[in-house]
Amino acid sequence: MSYLKRTVSLVIAFAAIGCNQDLPTSNNAEESSLRLSKGHSCATVQGALVATIAGFDGPALIFSGTYTGDLVGNSTVRLVFTEATGAALRFTIDQTVELTGGDFTGNSFTTSGKGVNATLNRIHSKEKLTSGGRGNLTFNGIDTGGAGADLAYHGVLCLS
Repeated sequence: MSYLKRTVSLVIAFAAIGCNQDLPTSNNAEESSLRLSKGHSCATVQGALVATIAGFDGPALIFSGTYTGDLVGNSTVRLVFTEATGAALRFTIDQTVELTGGDFTGNSFTTSGKGVNATLNRIHSKEKLTSGGRGNLTFNGIDTGGAGADLAYHGVLCLS
């Protein structure tokens, strides 16, 4: 009986969303909920971010980045190392992105997240949008010898 109640509740919830909404193609619950948010333009995105060291701000490294792929634009990245374990360096990251081309031209957003630079050359981070919309981005790539990073990104963005 409880299974039937849950099924009816789900049918009512999807009916309330409306027939004019694009249904998500992802099995990931977080991505699905992002795609169904109202008042936002949503997309699954992927591409590259090339970042070079621009300077220091106290304990933070500041990077200047260029996005290509589904997102086209520039970013300022603030990275603070928080822990060293063996050859792995853990960090927090905040990023401001200004989009100058592609489907989201004229939009901007900020992200915040955590990451790790494993074996001093493999970088991985997950970031969540903190302003300008909703969504998440995951970055993987390499440290380019201490001068910056070449990263691939993917995620789901719903920009206002």
